Amino acid sequence: MRIRGERFTSRIFLFQGHTPTRFYRGVGAVEDGKLLLKYAAFRLNTGGTYFGACVLTKSKASEAVYRQALQARRRERGLTHPGTLLRQIDLALLLSNTGKKAEAEALLGEVLEARRRVLGPDHPDALFAQELLADLLADHGKLADAERLCRSLLAIRQRRDGPAHPETLDASRALALCLKEQGQMEGAGNLYRRLLAARRKLLPPEHPDLASELATLGSLLSDTGRAAEAEPMLREYLTIWEKQLPPEDWRTANARSLLGGCLARQKKFVEAEPLLLAGYEGLAKATDAPAKWVGDAFDRVLALYEKWGKPDQAQAWRKKRAASRE
Repeated sequence: MRIRGERFTSRIFLFQGHTPTRFYRGVGAVEDGKLLLKYAAFRLNTGGTYFGACVLTKSKASEAVYRQALQARRRERGLTHPGTLLRQIDLALLLSNTGKKAEAEALLGEVLEARRRVLGPDHPDALFAQELLADLLADHGKLADAERLCRSLLAIRQRRDGPAHPETLDASRALALCLKEQGQMEGAGNLYRRLLAARRKLLPPEHPDLASELATLGSLLSDTGRAAEAEPMLREYLTIWEKQLPPEDWRTANARSLLGGCLARQKKFVEAEPLLLAGYEGLAKATDAPAKWVGDAFDRVLALYEKWGKPDQAQAWRKKRAASRE
């Protein structure tokens, strides 16, 4: 998730007691850490657990502090103590953020191997480390390596927790995203379809996680030439947010924009136009909307007028973009 301000990678950890069990990855600004936390809390339906935020900066001073903390834990508790490994994760994530990718990958790899050796490959802490390393590798563009870890993680989750367990579904979603980023749209789409079917069985019809799956699969289909198939999913996605959220919420605006873009791809320009304009306006006005989504909504409006054969409106939007960059 991209938010206005200095870009950095951050992760929101979900804790049970003192053990991190899940995380939500996003991109944003240091001052918006609370927003990331709020968004993750909304998305993950915590159910009595609580969140801790790991917000990473680009400060060299922070790196020195993290290194000192890790060395102290190693001296006091040993290399494989749970507290030591958590400090090692902290340092790895910070190093990844500051561009020291190889060292970050090595540190997380050590954490994974240590937890597998001490706890076993199926232990929740080992699986968390595997998920985190896969995510890091994907961030670094090593998608084939990330896919290998994601496939292994999904196989373990299916065997350990069952095909319908929330953690299994999360592992399936991570693999689908990895395939999508490699351009393997058919494989990603098949996984997303199974995810959507599973969510429908497990969740009430207006649950946020169901909305997320509808948007993900609908967007994928719309972007790969199957807009007619995507349309009912994106309509349902918009309906859920309209019922769940205030009218001015940026997530509802984004849903309007996605549906409008899908309609424009089918040349339903008259219906698409008000959705696209309202979607962009709502996103642009929101102070907490991800900047990437604002930009995508703008692009959909411009594409509408270009496809519709309205050069004057298209040129007006191009000028608007140029003015915003000055």
